[in-house]
Amino acid sequence: MKRDGWTYGVAFVLLAVGAGRAQDKSAPTTWDPSASEYPHQSAAPQTDPNVPESEPAPALWNGYEVHGSAEFGGRGVSSSGDLGLYSTYVNLGSGPRLLDQSIEMHSVNHNGFLFDDLSMSSFGYGGDPNDVTRLSMDKGRWYDFSGIFRRDQNYWDYNLMANPLNPSTSTPALAINDSPHLLNLSRKMTDLDLKLLPQSKIRFDLGYSHYSNGGTSFTTDHQGTEAELFQPTRDLSDTYHFGISWLPIVRTRLSYNQYFTHVKSDTSDVLDSFPNALSNGTPANLGIAFDTKNALPCAAPITASGAANPTCNLYTGYSNFAPYRTNIPTEQLSFQSNYFKRLELTGLASYTGAMCLSLRKSLPASSPAPMESRPRRPRPGPRKTSPPAPIWARAMTSATNCGSMILFAGTIFACRERQP
Repeated sequence: MKRDGWTYGVAFVLLAVGAGRAQDKSAPTTWDPSASEYPHQSAAPQTDPNVPESEPAPALWNGYEVHGSAEFGGRGVSSSGDLGLYSTYVNLGSGPRLLDQSIEMHSVNHNGFLFDDLSMSSFGYGGDPNDVTRLSMDKGRWYDFSGIFRRDQNYWDYNLMANPLNPSTSTPALAINDSPHLLNLSRKMTDLDLKLLPQSKIRFDLGYSHYSNGGTSFTTDHQGTEAELFQPTRDLSDTYHFGISWLPIVRTRLSYNQYFTHVKSDTSDVLDSFPNALSNGTPANLGIAFDTKNALPCAAPITASGAANPTCNLYTGYSNFAPYRTNIPTEQLSFQSNYFKRLELTGLASYTGAMCLSLRKSLPASSPAPMESRPRRPRPGPRKTSPPAPIWARAMTSATNCGSMILFAGTIFACRERQP
């Protein structure tokens, strides 16, 4: 399939810089080469090119030197061909964009109220599939903070259901215009890190990370015929971090860190489309793969009355909802030392214990009945399964890692040991 496309971008830059040179706003004058610039001297004094010119003091705002910029633009897209394939691999649309922005603030005398230094930057906002924002700020010996936020838009519509899976000679002929595994998910990630008393002998570390992945997606289930299932996706993960570091002697640090991760998944599968019905009025789905010449789902899926053939492979319902929760605590004890001039020592010991709870639940009453299907002709009658009891699982792991590095005559020799 042929596809042509073009894009253009127009950027407008707004720049605000705290430090700059003073501009002469006086009216321009005509220079007379015969006139002396200094009326009391016959020639102008010679300046030393090796001596740098003094720059004016930077402009301040409430005691902060501020530098900032913002770049706005736009994108136009004209395409022809398979739009789903373009969105899968490129996914850049038309519209205005915040291409890039940044701001930096610095306290000249290191006496800022909340912070001495601040830096923030971002790009991609306005419609692009990838957005990023970074923020860092610190207050001398009191704290050091950094954070980052990322968003990714993941789109997939690469349709592989072409001939000969669904040939046009099938009766009836079913055209699949979109991928049966189409997905449109948004992934968001946030990482925050705070160090308290970063310059003291005892330092405290606090951290938080959040991950979410959700949106609309589809999948298939093969039980004699191929059924397309609606799969709403919702996966979350939160990680909390606490640590303490100690400097007992110079160039030697001992650290203890505790991590706790909680994972939550509520992704489900449900058959929500029943385009056919049996002769008794029961909703039915014959699947999306049609090749009647090869008896898929059967040689004659539709009877003379227009009802679905009960001897065909078909679904009368399908739902699967199996949420799970996982808790993962981790402890780490580490040290790092380069107390000796040509020797660096490192060590790490960690312990992890995970606990997972899996619980299958019934969908709301408005959804199709749980697992009521007829997957194969040799298995007559509907099949029903009841939700199983909760399942608990526990796992524990431990590891140690130590190493040393020696610098001798400009060459580094390193050795590592690891014990499971």
